[in-house]
Amino acid sequence: MLYIILVMVLIFLIIMGVQYKLATDEGDANWSQIIETSLIWSAISYIIIGLIVFGISFLVSLES
Repeated sequence: MLYIILVMVLIFLIIMGVQYKLATDEGDANWSQIIETSLIWSAISYIIIGLIVFGISFLVSLES
């Protein structure tokens, strides 16, 4: 459980770092917008990763 939480925080921090880098390249670093878009992209990535893990576990359980 702790590993899952650490991975989720790491994904959020990576996305926030990329968003900050893109914002500073444009010259407009608005923290509220960076955090908002990071939360949205993190939620999307969590859903996609969850679907992939569910699909793999479903396929493995079918073969057993």
